[in-house]
Amino acid sequence: MSEERGVFTQEAFEKIMVMISSIINQLAVNLHNWYEEAAKEAGWKTQGSCQVPFDQLPQANKEVMLKVAGKAFDWVASKKWKEEVEEMECPVNPPEPVSGQLMEGEVFLNTEEFIKGVKKAQEGNNNE
Repeated sequence: MSEERGVFTQEAFEKIMVMISSIINQLAVNLHNWYEEAAKEAGWKTQGSCQVPFDQLPQANKEVMLKVAGKAFDWVASKKWKEEVEEMECPVNPPEPVSGQLMEGEVFLNTEEFIKGVKKAQEGNNNE
């Protein structure tokens, strides 16, 4: 079966859809786990029925988390985030690295530290 470049076969389409479905399912599991971890770290008590692995959640909770994961995937895949980032008010001077020295092109591996750095920079710009 020969395929022209840029032309999807039904088989290729189905494989892509299975991959996307798998990514969304794993994202939902991760979101659930991350939420439970963050809530615990913040001293929050989540519902007892939610303090279980994803596959043991009540069906309604799974469906909501899958819907959120699907929306997050769509947002990233559609590249809408690029437009939203361009519209954001960014500090004039980027935040100084919070943890270690980062060279241009490197990324913050700890999102919480990055967010703290951005807030600190924004506060500094507001005081000027």
